[in-house]
Order: sequence, then C-alpha cells, then structure tokens
Amino acid sequence: AFSKAYTALGNEKYRDAAVQAVNFLLENMAKGEEKRLFHTWKDDRLQYHGVLDDYAFAIEALLDIWQITFNSTYLSAAEKYMQQVLSYFHDPDSGLFFFTASDQTDVILRKKDLYDSATPSGNSTLVHALQRLGILLDRQEWREMAAQMLLNMQSTIQQHPLSFARWAIAIMN
Repeated sequence: AFSKAYTALGNEKYRDAAVQAVNFLLENMAKGEEKRLFHTWKDDRLQYHGVLDDYAFAIEALLDIWQITFNSTYLSAAEKYMQQVLSYFHDPDSGLFFFTASDQTDVILRKKDLYDSATPSGNSTLVHALQRLGILLDRQEWREMAAQMLLNMQSTIQQHPLSFARWAIAIMN
C-alpha cells in the first residue's frame, strides 16, 4: 500500500515506509537453507510455515518495491519466492495453487482458495505476479502459466465476476 501511495502521491515518506516493510520481510520472515517464508513473527520468533497468500502478497510487494527503486535485490527475491511457490504449492493437474505447501505435514486436506473477498486470493494475486515476472524476466513459461490459469477460471469469472474481481482484472491485462 505504501509503494502505491508513493507512486500516486510522490511522498518520499511512503516510499521509505514501503522499503522498510519489505526489508523487514526479507531480513526477518524467512529462514532455513531455502529461506522459506513464515506466516507470523513475534518476539523475534517465526511461527507457522507460510501459506500461499503469504508468498503471493510478498511477491507482489517485492515487485511493487522494485518498480519504485529498481533495486535488483527485490526482483531477485520475487523470482526466488515464485520458484518456491511453483515447487511447493503448484497443482499440475489444475494449473492452480494449493493454499498449503506440499511438505506441510499437519494438514488433513489441501485446498485451493480461489475466491476474491475483502482481500484477493493467493491464486488471483499469483496470476498477476506470473504475468509481471514473466515479462520482466522474459519467462515465457510463466506468462503461459498465468494465461492457462485464467483460461481454466474464465467461465467461473464470467458467471460470478464480483467474487473473482482480481481474476477479472488479470484478464484485462
């Protein structure tokens, strides 16, 4: 939100707040050999492995920050997290993404959250991220993956556009 406010208003305080928030994410919200994201941080402790929404919104934030700073660190981090999403969350049968990672053992049923409610779904956010990263990094397979996700969801989006608003925006891009 701060990066979008900076883009719209040009106030450096918004830019600085956006950069600070994303730097906190990069420095504090990931751990392990792969530096995978976690869901919560409290008292210098990470808890609960990141879910699809955590990755999707982190990637979106990193791309937004890259767009206002052109610091390649943010673009590289977005690419790294997208690789993790593809490795741990992607369902090759549907072309969509599960809410939980494939190696998360405490889940009875892996669901796919597709509806956009007060916040957009991780899947619809990833469509935008795949489109953007596909263009920025010249990754044709990511652009094709986004197009296939939209094709798979097209009739549902047309039947219930208010429940799939972020998906509909991706179709227009």
